[in-house]
Amino acid sequence: MEKKIELIYQLYNDLDFKQYQEESIKVWEEYINEKISEFYSEEREIDGDDYDEDDIKVVEYDDEGDSEGQSFYILSYEGGEMTNGFLSTSDKFEHGFYCNELKLEFNWGEDGDIICYLPPFGTFKNNNENFFIINYPEKYEEFEFINRTSSLVEGDIEKIYETLSKFHFIEFKDLPIKEDGKIHTDLLEKS
Repeated sequence: MEKKIELIYQLYNDLDFKQYQEESIKVWEEYINEKISEFYSEEREIDGDDYDEDDIKVVEYDDEGDSEGQSFYILSYEGGEMTNGFLSTSDKFEHGFYCNELKLEFNWGEDGDIICYLPPFGTFKNNNENFFIINYPEKYEEFEFINRTSSLVEGDIEKIYETLSKFHFIEFKDLPIKEDGKIHTDLLEKS
């Protein structure tokens, strides 16, 4: 687990949830800004054209109308499972747990970049709150898409920080195992 994510998890454990949200938003801002800087610090090529960060014109996100000419951030996700990386048809395949893969994207018009991937997450069964899954075995590092692609939030970067600060944390060892012997993150209820 990355150091900043560990720090956020520590805040989650040490503070009540309201205080956690207030404090973690600052760390999420640092973390996401580092990821954006890392991503755009490399020389990039889009559609055969080289550019650097100074060449991008940022046009504020508008909730209404056409996205042409607008730029905005998205937290998007896909439903699937974390596995040991072998094909599901292989004898060596191991199911880790069902979850969603979360990624931060920057879009402008019809184009965009995937800036980074965040920890896998689930949603509590009895409400709409999300939680990151942490401290899972390293062998389950491969995400395998199964179904569903959607977004949690899109807009300016502050919306991203705010959304991430609302996530809870659940350790892998606390995830329920269903009758099929597999770990399903959608069965967990918030207490």
